[in-house]
Amino acid sequence: MVAVILIVLQILFNEVCPMKIVFGMSCPACGLTHAVIYILTFQWSKSLECNPTGFLWFFAILNWCWFRYIRGKKSQIVIFLFIISGLASIVVYFFKIVYFLYY
Repeated sequence: MVAVILIVLQILFNEVCPMKIVFGMSCPACGLTHAVIYILTFQWSKSLECNPTGFLWFFAILNWCWFRYIRGKKSQIVIFLFIISGLASIVVYFFKIVYFLYY
């Protein structure tokens, strides 16, 4: 069902992101998947172009996987990393908004 909705959005609006369709600009996580893929393929400059917070999210998710699945423990560091990554995403998003509005 989700695939059908995404296909319909792509056909109608040439876009799948609801925020981009409604507001005309990308969401804070826009480009994050591509950024992580570029990190995994060692294309770091492309990763920064897609989403500058990709490295933070990648590191946070890597730590989460390490502590949850390998060590089998909960960690406060992981929570801290997710908070920092989220705040950084919001800051970068506000810079994008200002740039979008004034340039």
